[in-house]
Amino acid sequence: MTLLRLKRSISLAIIAVITASLVQACAWSEAAPASTGSAGARAAATPPMGWNSWNHFGCSVTEDDVMSAARALVDDGLLAAGYRYVNLDDCWQASHRTSTGELTADPLRFPHGIAALSAYVHGLGLKFGLYATPGRYTCGNLYNDYPGRLGSLGQEQTDARTFARWKVDYLKYDWCKADHDGVHAQHAFTLMRGALDDTGRAIVFSIHTVPEVPVSSWRAGTADLWRTTRDIKDDWASMISIARTNLALARFAGPGHWNDPDMLEVGNGGMTEPEYRTHFSLWCMMAAPLLLGNDLGHMDPATLRLVANRAAIAVDQDPLGSQGHVVEQGRSHSVIVKPLADGDVALSITNESASVQAVSLVQGELGLPNVPTRVLDIWTGESRSWTTGPLTTTVMPHDTAMYRLSGASRH
Repeated sequence: MTLLRLKRSISLAIIAVITASLVQACAWSEAAPASTGSAGARAAATPPMGWNSWNHFGCSVTEDDVMSAARALVDDGLLAAGYRYVNLDDCWQASHRTSTGELTADPLRFPHGIAALSAYVHGLGLKFGLYATPGRYTCGNLYNDYPGRLGSLGQEQTDARTFARWKVDYLKYDWCKADHDGVHAQHAFTLMRGALDDTGRAIVFSIHTVPEVPVSSWRAGTADLWRTTRDIKDDWASMISIARTNLALARFAGPGHWNDPDMLEVGNGGMTEPEYRTHFSLWCMMAAPLLLGNDLGHMDPATLRLVANRAAIAVDQDPLGSQGHVVEQGRSHSVIVKPLADGDVALSITNESASVQAVSLVQGELGLPNVPTRVLDIWTGESRSWTTGPLTTTVMPHDTAMYRLSGASRH
């Protein structure tokens, strides 16, 4: 066992002691939440980065799983790279609300409760996220035989106050057939947004309504990010289809309001390393939220190198907030350009075919001035000069080349 894994095992072994202390420290949690400043000031100036439990753990997620993920974000340097949110998705709830209508945690899988779990996450310098729905049921209730009727319909103010009391920093509010309960999307999401703001706590608000497209005009004024596609699956066909859908929606994205093509599957085993590189590259080029969905406590070195690449993350987190747009779409490949705040330009070339492709690009055809340009290969770290003539790149099947161009500001 490596020293890193040994340290992580030791930390998990003493969780019971730590969380017992945190429960006492969180005794204040029955009081009204203290204000953290203007609730109207949105907390997602750049796309949120972190981890979500659903893609790997689903309805089997436990307290230990979440704590292990939080510890891994710190130990593996991912917090330092920008990953801040530890988001507990569906199936965290007990099957019934309390006599006063409040949600509580499943006592077997979350024996110390959500307040203590949130305090543990915050104690590591991270932020904590949770999941709810606007109808009577969660998706776990509907699709995973999870017991109860645990949606927030009619309980929006109660749930918002509960989330704030638990110091939740991020709420994923998932549709889950709420229309079957007579719920109107704009009203439901606006209602919860207002309830969250009323608590005085700044909480990132991530919504998923159905249909995902077209993107309704009210979403940008209500949510910090909104789903634009169906749920992702851990395979090439699902991932590339979702990317194509989201790429067409670039005009809706910008600082504080982001298109969300769903969480990352990188490291879950259903795709090859080049396909995962494409997955991560495209999400960065699209200024998408970067929410890891793998088992961080058992992440292999190749996956860690991929998701911790600072140059790729800088493209995603660029303060200009521009979503990349397709400038060339062929039968075998696509080319995306993304302007950056310092005048640089990010460029990606994705080989969507099953054979090796040599792609030649000309600056003028990309909307770039024909001037000497420094080309940084984001995945290899190598640098070269692009003067006149075409830039030729060989891209392996289902792989993506990604560059940062300096001195090539668009007209």
